[in-house]
Amino acid sequence: MVLRRCAVAILACLALMIAAAGGVCAQNYPTKPIRIFVGAGPDFVARIIGQKFTEALGQQVVVEQLPGAGGLIAGQTVLKSRPDGYTLLFSTATYVALQAYRPDTTFNLARDFAPVGKIGEGPAVLYAQSSLGVKTLADLLKLAKERPGELNCGSTGPGTQAHLGCEMLRLYGGVDIVHVPYNGMGPALVDILAGRTQLLFGFLVSMPFVTSGKLVALAVTGPKRVPNAPQLPTTVEAGLPQLEYTTWYGLDAPKGTPQPIIDRLNAELVKALADPKVKEKIQSIGFEADSDTPEQFGEFVESELGKWQKIVRETGVKPE
Repeated sequence: MVLRRCAVAILACLALMIAAAGGVCAQNYPTKPIRIFVGAGPDFVARIIGQKFTEALGQQVVVEQLPGAGGLIAGQTVLKSRPDGYTLLFSTATYVALQAYRPDTTFNLARDFAPVGKIGEGPAVLYAQSSLGVKTLADLLKLAKERPGELNCGSTGPGTQAHLGCEMLRLYGGVDIVHVPYNGMGPALVDILAGRTQLLFGFLVSMPFVTSGKLVALAVTGPKRVPNAPQLPTTVEAGLPQLEYTTWYGLDAPKGTPQPIIDRLNAELVKALADPKVKEKIQSIGFEADSDTPEQFGEFVESELGKWQKIVRETGVKPE
């Protein structure tokens, strides 16, 4: 009985020591540069947040892009890192789309990472090669039905949102189009501009190619029009409501990162996203800055996984 009480007391002391150590660690954090890895998606927003973190935390925040495998390489890098707050993942909706598409992927964003907070949310844009001669989504569906199997829909890789967008267009639009995967948005954009593919679910940052006449923007996939391109209809307005979806950005840390450090990062993230200049920059790519708590972001990621699992089931798409 005495031994048991001693054991309980020792364990309680250890728990208190660990909690105290975590508190001291967070109080001194950070004492060296922080790295944010970007896999899926452009690094524009990550660099905005990185700069604000540098100013607020007094340490250099380095944003490193590791494209490939739909962002899995970046995710694996962070997953294997020490959970000390010095290696973070710029997470995107593509990670849950990939998990829904290929459940055997090496990690699950909702299960294997510690959520820091949401950064923003916005729509994708359906682009068509200008040589197609289509001006609306209805024009595209009509042409695709007249030319079954002839139109190529590029994507940023198998299982990404851009890929599943192609599959949703195929199923819900009732057309026979061919999916062509690329290793990231850069190569996918190069090939649609060159005419080797005809369709791409991209982002508002590619609108200059519409202005130059190389691409045609047919619709945004979100629930409302975006202020930076108010002329673009939503997919609901364009007649294909099943094609509605959004993409989002967030920040995650390796699982096991001390909660005080997570809370510190979240507090700085919320402050950064409240800055009018940051809001304006994020809005320039069609996104809305949208901060929340780590717990809320974790719940959001879980709900997003369920949504994309449903889309994968409905489209019947299989891993390539």
